[in-house]
Amino acid sequence: MYITQNQSGIAGEYVPTDLNELDPGRLEGNVSDDGKTFSGIWIETGSNTYTLSDDKLSFTISGFADPYGSMSKPAGYSYNATRIGEIIDPKNPWTGNWVTEKKSYHLTQNGTQLSGVNEPLTNVNDEVGNLSGTISENGTVYTGNWTEKGRFTFVLADDGLSYNATITKNLDPNAFVEHMVFSK
Repeated sequence: MYITQNQSGIAGEYVPTDLNELDPGRLEGNVSDDGKTFSGIWIETGSNTYTLSDDKLSFTISGFADPYGSMSKPAGYSYNATRIGEIIDPKNPWTGNWVTEKKSYHLTQNGTQLSGVNEPLTNVNDEVGNLSGTISENGTVYTGNWTEKGRFTFVLADDGLSYNATITKNLDPNAFVEHMVFSK
């Protein structure tokens, strides 16, 4: 994690040790008057392409997490999603619920526009994300962006060598909270 501070605020970027498990991101916030507390919003972003199968019961995901910190290029990933239930709206076949090995997807198609939410499955360490983008003219390819956001508070230890962190999984006031320590 790399943090910089100036008169208008404080910011940082982080890269997890395992990009297959966690996403890189950035921190934006403010520092307290005593200089010991840094709080604000964490943000993770990326882009992806989904390709719908001919039977419209599954799609492949090819995506990237945007590079932050020491990363020189985006981190790539791919998954397969399977429809849960029946096709709800034949004119908007992307609409519905889908699942991969890590997340469930709740998608809404309106013509050539697609939006939705992805949520980690139980026991998967990830965050809720929002997605939006466009559907190709033939209706089989979605191209768009995703964003995951949450809140954080870092409190500098008295010796200045570590931060006690409180991090939420999303922006909801009742979101799951993780506690951890970051050391120099």
